[in-house]
Amino acid sequence: VSTQSTGIIFKRIGMERLSRDLSIYSMGLFPLLGHSAMSVRPKLFDIFDTFYIPLGTNLEPCLHGFILSLLSGLEEGSEHFEVVTSLLGKVKQVTDRTLFYGCLWRALIS
Repeated sequence: VSTQSTGIIFKRIGMERLSRDLSIYSMGLFPLLGHSAMSVRPKLFDIFDTFYIPLGTNLEPCLHGFILSLLSGLEEGSEHFEVVTSLLGKVKQVTDRTLFYGCLWRALIS
């Protein structure tokens, strides 16, 4: 499924259903970031920013996987470094800080 198709699906099902079925969609998207071409990454970041960040605390059940996914796209000196750090900051703002930092530390240790 292309990133364009994913965006269309997410728009069609709406945020409530995405929130309910988040783990199903995340299982395909989260691992993709680390293995995707540099030209695909901005599209994934856009999906995360457009659909995942607005979920707020509903993102928390998948927070550890989401952070792991974002960290896989975090390469110092790359053109995506600022985008990833911005997304991590947004995730921190919309979720419980204690949970966010716990998941971040767990991701860094693993």
